[in-house]
Amino acid sequence: MYSDYANTVRLTYYIRVLGDSYSMSSLMITNFLMEKYGVTLEELHALAMENLEQFSPVVCVSLMDTAEEVIADGLSEREGLSDEEAREHAGEIISNGGMEMYYLSNEFKINGAVCIINEKVQQMVADQVGGDYYVLPSSVHEVIIVPKRVNVSPRELTDMVNAVNAKCVSEDEYLSDNIYQYDAKEHKFSRCVPERNLKKNLELDLEPAVDVQEEKNTLQSGLPEQSHEPMKHSGRIH
Repeated sequence: MYSDYANTVRLTYYIRVLGDSYSMSSLMITNFLMEKYGVTLEELHALAMENLEQFSPVVCVSLMDTAEEVIADGLSEREGLSDEEAREHAGEIISNGGMEMYYLSNEFKINGAVCIINEKVQQMVADQVGGDYYVLPSSVHEVIIVPKRVNVSPRELTDMVNAVNAKCVSEDEYLSDNIYQYDAKEHKFSRCVPERNLKKNLELDLEPAVDVQEEKNTLQSGLPEQSHEPMKHSGRIH
């Protein structure tokens, strides 16, 4: 069973059977199970969103801060610098070449990309990064947030996502080759169509691709624990 969120991504629903910080077992909700539970798709989605907030605490951290901490630890160990000196040097390295980016997932870092469909989370991220932002689908486990004030084009971000997907993301963790955006003023989440693709669509007298249903996008939403034969999901440890 699936539903479409904001005409941009496809959601699938799962019952969480077992899980810890390293792995999770779950069972996909099918039409048969929905009939057995006696719930509609709207009720299923509402329950999944409620459980998402209750059982999957959100984590949104600066990748620059995380990288700075890792680099500082390395400098301190290799060069014998004090923690303060190491952090100062690491900050200089990051500020000279790093793009401002944020990592968004749940605290388990398993199937955490779905957090971004929560409207409260969308606004929380906007408050944290200071306004509008792009959403880059890293994998089913997380998304990457890039503030729109950063001097980078949607085309460049899309190319980056495509390259990473092709080289680094396994098929079972693949989320999408497209990027998304959030308008903090309008409180609107939508697919971001790079200018080159948009022009091509218009030349072909087609509607912009923002309304195209994506077959491969599957963000997972959890439901209460039940006793069923589980499917194993291996989590990423970051």
